[in-house]
Amino acid sequence: MGDTRMRPERLARHAQIMHRVGMPNSELLTSPQVANALGCSLRTVHRLAAAKQLQPAQKLPGPNGAFLFTEDDVREYQRNRESAA
Repeated sequence: MGDTRMRPERLARHAQIMHRVGMPNSELLTSPQVANALGCSLRTVHRLAAAKQLQPAQKLPGPNGAFLFTEDDVREYQRNRESAA
């Protein structure tokens, strides 16, 4: 599994984007942050989003726009995953 932590300059860029879309930074997580929180790969987060098992709160514009997830949704997914185990 690769390193899913973001470099400080990328985190700053994501913070700017999240501010522009009108949502506070503390409420949204990027895919790499979700991967880190769940202990899985970035690809797994993208698969979960595609399968609608972990619903992104927003997708940023463009064909390669980042998925943004709420902290509550990530916590709920974790609880459901742990209870199923």
